[in-house]
Order: sequence, then structure tokens, then C-alpha cells
Amino acid sequence: MDVIDRFEIKRVICNGDIKHHTKRIKIQELEELKYFTEHITEKQVMLEFIQGNHDHLLEFIFPHIDMDYLTLHEAIILDEILIHHGHLDPPPGDYSTILLSHEHPSFVFNGYNKARVKLPAFVTLQAAGKFVIILPAASSISLGTSFPLSSTSQFLSHFLKTNGDLRSMEIFPTDGELGLLELPPVRQWRSKR
Repeated sequence: MDVIDRFEIKRVICNGDIKHHTKRIKIQELEELKYFTEHITEKQVMLEFIQGNHDHLLEFIFPHIDMDYLTLHEAIILDEILIHHGHLDPPPGDYSTILLSHEHPSFVFNGYNKARVKLPAFVTLQAAGKFVIILPAASSISLGTSFPLSSTSQFLSHFLKTNGDLRSMEIFPTDGELGLLELPPVRQWRSKR
């Protein structure tokens, strides 16, 4: 919450999968969501949720949360940027960049003696003439799809399965201590095989 004060943030957008469980609402989940929303909205910061595929029960949680500074959206367009979870195809509109989060990308560093470190990652690529940025999961319990992918059929998002250009993919693992790690573009990895 220091970031909100330090940078005088007035608006926070959460790009889907606000909940983890898809078929029920756990008490712990409700308490965590109440804690999260209260700490942001008490600062009079507008909190906007974009509905993800895990969030179809969110409307049952809302009566337990202060809604003065909270709204729910299917998508948000800011200038030329569409913020959209990605489990559904993007809505039509005049935007050049899409921020998706449905994939929950991660990257695995393999070491000696079967050592493995899996980190959340940002992924960029071209799809249907748009620049797509896939955001990592905010929680370590959702480090989903390991990148790079060998086929577009491995995407979770229908839009990326049918439009994603794997040759344009770049992966940026992130670590709390090291920050954003820059890897060579994926097309260079494949050319050395």
C-alpha cells in the first residue's frame, strides 16, 4: 500500500481472477478480498475489477464489501489500450495494445541436478495486428502456463490460439529481489536449436 501513497495513485485496475475458486466462495477468500478492498478504498482510491473466468460468483461477495469506490467491468479501454482478462475474445474497438492476464505466464529456469526455479513472467507478442502484453499472476499460487510455448494450441485464450504469433514472443521473468529479467527474444532461441 506504500506504492499508493508514494505515487499518489487514484485508480487501481485488477485484471480478472480476483477469486481463486471457481465453484464456491471460501470464507478465507471473502476475508482476503474484504481486507484488500478496504485497504485500497479507505485511501479513496477507485478500485476497478475486470471480471475473469474465476469471478462469476463475485456478485455474491459484493454485498459484504464497501462498494463506494469499487466497480466491476468486462473490459476497460484507456486511450489505445484494452485491458481485458482474456478468457473471452476481446471486444471490438479502436486500440493497438491489449493487456491480458488469463494465461498466468511463468518461466522455468533449469539448473544442475534437476534444480528448477519457476518465476512469474510478462510475455509480449503480436496477435491480430495488436501488441499483446500478458500479465503474470499477482499470486504465487497461480503460476499457470510455462512459456515459451511450442504451439498456439497451448494458449488458454481462444483469441491467442487463433491469432497469436509465436515468432514475435518475448518473455520477461520477474523476481521480487532481482526485478524484471531480460531474456533474448524467443525467435533467437529457436534458431539455435
